[in-house]
Amino acid sequence: MPIGSILLGIALAVLVTPFVAAPFVKRPRRKEPAQEQRRSALQARPDALLALRDLDFDFRTGKIAEEDYSPLRGRLVAEAAAALQAEAASQSGLDAEIEAAVRAAREKKRDGSACPKCGATAHAGNKFCPNCGATLAASCPKCHGAIKTGDKFCAHCGALLKLESVPAS
Repeated sequence: MPIGSILLGIALAVLVTPFVAAPFVKRPRRKEPAQEQRRSALQARPDALLALRDLDFDFRTGKIAEEDYSPLRGRLVAEAAAALQAEAASQSGLDAEIEAAVRAAREKKRDGSACPKCGATAHAGNKFCPNCGATLAASCPKCHGAIKTGDKFCAHCGALLKLESVPAS
């Protein structure tokens, strides 16, 4: 066996070993439950919550006297409550925007649809576009059920559809 082949084999083994060994060396990340993630995010945001937690810990370990602890805790609780109320208000504003967008989309769907040719808004009962006169909804000649462009058979009654009867969109 030539020396070049041996050196090439050793070089390949050295290059491939880290990739093969990586899954065995790395530990998988521990996933926290959703409630723990929410609680840790809530505690990480406002500084008042962190300061309140630290103050309670210092009081329990005896680093802070009772006469200092009570007024400090009252002030920090008020700051934390204000921060949480501000966060809740911003969240409710976002919820209101989402609700308004959903409501607008539902109203648009309820009122009608757009014409496939000109894009004008047509009411739900219209069969023809009020702007350009294009056919809005094709119907089966036998059962008058709605059919789609390109259908060869009616989905409601199974009737064979002529290609001329289905308008192109």
